[in-house]
Amino acid sequence: MEKRYGKTWLNDIEVPYIISGKGKPVILLHGWQGNYKNFGKMIDILSEHFKVYSFNSRERINASWSWDKSITLDMLKEDISEFMKVMNIEKPSLIGYSDGANLALKFAIEDKDKIDKIVAISPNTSPFGLRKPFLFSYILGDFFANIQYRLIHFFSKKSLIEILAYRFKLLTDLIIVEPHITTDELKNISTPTFLIFGQWDSTGKKDIYKMKTKIKNATTMTLAGGFHTFMLKYYKRYIHEIIDFLN
Repeated sequence: MEKRYGKTWLNDIEVPYIISGKGKPVILLHGWQGNYKNFGKMIDILSEHFKVYSFNSRERINASWSWDKSITLDMLKEDISEFMKVMNIEKPSLIGYSDGANLALKFAIEDKDKIDKIVAISPNTSPFGLRKPFLFSYILGDFFANIQYRLIHFFSKKSLIEILAYRFKLLTDLIIVEPHITTDELKNISTPTFLIFGQWDSTGKKDIYKMKTKIKNATTMTLAGGFHTFMLKYYKRYIHEIIDFLN
C-alpha cells in the first residue's frame, strides 16, 4: 500500500506524518522517545484494512517546539486532538504503545465521544505501577539528566547542546511523574478496549491486574516471554487479533 508523507503544524509544533490505506481511520501513537516510523510493518498490514495515520509527538527531540516549555500528557493529548482536526479525522480508533497507550487510555477517559476503539500495548496507570527495576532506572536516568542539564546550562547557556539537554530532561521528568489514572477512571471507561502486555513487561503485575479487571469488558492478551522494549517487534503475534478487534 502506497504511503503519503507530509508535515503539519499542531498547535505550536510542526510534525512529520505518514498516511496509508483506505477505510476506517486508525491513529498510531508511538512511545517515549519513539517516532512515527516505529510501527514499521504494522503500518503496511493495518493499511490493508484501515486508513492509517502515524505522526511524531512533541516528545521527539527533533520536533519544533519551544525549548523552554515543559511536556505533559495533557499537551500530547491536545496535539492528537489537533491532528484529528487538521486531518479531518472523525471517530478514529487509537493504537498506542507505552506512553502512546497511556494517551489512548486518557482519551477513553476524557474524550470517549471522539474515538471508536483503543488498543493499548504496554500501558501503565502511574509511574508506581511499573516494575521496580524499571521505575528505579527511570528515576536514576532523570537524576542524571537533570545534573547534565545543570552543568551544560552553567558552561554553555543558550547553545544547541543546552537546548537538547533541556529537552531530554523534560522527557525524563515526564516519565517519572505521569500518568495518573485512578481506579474510578478505569471503571468509567466504556470505549471498547484491547489491552496487550508482555510477560516481562515494564508494567507491574498489580497494575496489569487492575487494568484487566477494572475496565469493563476489556479484551486482554499477554505475550509469553514478551519484553517491553520489543513489544512492537512481536507484532506478528497479535496484529491479526488487533484487526479482528477493530473490525
